Amino acid sequence: MNIPDGTDLKKLPAIIQYILAASYLNQAIGSWAYEKAIKEHPEYFVDELIARSKWALVPQLDKDAYCHELSERTVKLYADCGDSGGVFEWANNTPKSIDFNECIKGKEGEYKIIQREVHDKYLSVYDIDFTQ
Repeated sequence: MNIPDGTDLKKLPAIIQYILAASYLNQAIGSWAYEKAIKEHPEYFVDELIARSKWALVPQLDKDAYCHELSERTVKLYADCGDSGGVFEWANNTPKSIDFNECIKGKEGEYKIIQREVHDKYLSVYDIDFTQ
């Protein structure tokens, strides 16, 4: 969000305050709230609107190819991590879920490289910045 330095946060529109508070607390923000805020107060979302306008210029075939290649390479990267066991395994912090999480974490660097390569291949030509 684009909020000028020195802004009195109490004077911001309520929905902007809500989004800021939720993000500061690492809480989920419903897409309805985000979209409503963008529509009602676009001045706080300049970067988002620029990014959306760039994404809108990407042909659907390139978007599809980007998503397809990223998905294929991600599945291949994590194939040897096995099955997480699902939410009950995670909730109970079982050895299976611990092993799965360690495998995933161990591949973070490789995953970031894949993300960058696929982005550069399909999206950099449209002046879309790579972010993580």
